[in-house]
Amino acid sequence: MDIRVRTDLAPATEGFKAVRRDANRAMRSGMVQAANRAVLPYAKQIAPHKTGRLAASLIARRAGGGVILTTSLGGKLGRMAGLMEYGGTVRKEIRPRRKRARSSRSRPAALAFGGRFAANVKTPRRYRGRRFLTRAAEARRDDFGQELIPSILATFRDAGFEVK
Repeated sequence: MDIRVRTDLAPATEGFKAVRRDANRAMRSGMVQAANRAVLPYAKQIAPHKTGRLAASLIARRAGGGVILTTSLGGKLGRMAGLMEYGGTVRKEIRPRRKRARSSRSRPAALAFGGRFAANVKTPRRYRGRRFLTRAAEARRDDFGQELIPSILATFRDAGFEVK
């Protein structure tokens, strides 16, 4: 007796791909929501508050297969946020915008640098990174996991799996 079975796995494979794609999409959005609820408030709390703009601009965003804490600031303010987090050196010269800001006999120059007044600042400025976003993510890792569990369960439930 010879028994042969031929199966066509293409429809099942396509179905699994669709379920996996939807589950991954739902997981990533759940991770962003968990980061917004668990990590972001603490990151805003420990962020430097010199201007107030940095803490207000912090957001959680999808990146690759995970979530990152970043800022919505762009341009010079975005570079400032990077310097606050990671540190670095700024070599660009600082010049007064207006001629009137330069020194005269009756008043000192516009810019104070290193305890002295100067019309232009030509020396590099070094900033130490405060790592406030990194510290917030590490401190709230367990809270993030607890916030993520309901989202994971809902994702599998929506995909048709039995969840207890």
